[in-house]
Amino acid sequence: AIDQLQPLSVVGFSVCVFVAATIVQEFLRGMNARRRSKGEALPVALWGLIRRNGRRYGGYIIHFGIVLIGVAVIGNEFYQSTTHVTLTEGESVELSGYSLKYVALESVQRSNHTEIRANLLVSDAQTGRELGKIFPRRNIYDKTPDQPTSEVGLRMTPAEDVYVILNGWQGDGSSATFTVYVNPLTMWMWVGGLLVVLGTLVSVWPHPQPRRSSSEVTSPFPEGATAGQAAD
Repeated sequence: AIDQLQPLSVVGFSVCVFVAATIVQEFLRGMNARRRSKGEALPVALWGLIRRNGRRYGGYIIHFGIVLIGVAVIGNEFYQSTTHVTLTEGESVELSGYSLKYVALESVQRSNHTEIRANLLVSDAQTGRELGKIFPRRNIYDKTPDQPTSEVGLRMTPAEDVYVILNGWQGDGSSATFTVYVNPLTMWMWVGGLLVVLGTLVSVWPHPQPRRSSSEVTSPFPEGATAGQAAD
C-alpha cells in the first residue's frame, strides 16, 4: 500500500500527471473547437476528431497508455510489499493493511490432474471487514506428478493487487507455506496496455480524407495565364 510517498516516486508520478493532463487538454481543445464550429455534442465531437485525425489522436491514446503503464511500474517499484510465511489452519498474517486467514487445504480431482488449493479469507486488517476469498493452487498431473504447476490466488482492485502463491503444505494440510505480495496500481498496467493496442489500431485504421470542392482543384497553369501564354 502507498502509505508514505518517496521522493523519487513523487517525481515519477508528477511527470505522469503532467503528461496525462497535456494529452487530456489536447482532446478537450479539439472537441471544443468542433463543438463551436459544427455544433456537435462532445461525444460526437470526440468521434469526429478520431475519425478525421486518427494518426494524431491514436498517438495520443498510445502515449496515455504508456503513462498508465509508468504509473503501475512506479507503484510496484517503490511500494510493493511481500512476505513468506507458514500458517496453520485458522492462523492469519497481516500485510499492508490486509489480513489473510488460512482456512483449509482442499483437494479436487479433475479429469487429468489433482488440484490442491488453499482457501484464504482476505479481510481489512483495521476493521475486520471481509473482502473475499482467494484460492492459490497447485496442479498435480497424472502423467507428470513430479512436475506440478502453480496458479496464483489474486484479488485485483484499481488501488492494488493481493497476490498469493502456494509454495507447499504438510501432508494433511494442517499447515501451508505461502508467498504473499501486495502490488500497488498493477491494474493500470493492463489498462495501459489495452490503450496502447487501441491507439495503435486507431493510428493505422484507414480514415476518410476530406473532400475537396471543385474550386479547390489546382490549375496546371499559373494564376491568370492562358494555355497559349503558358506555352510561350
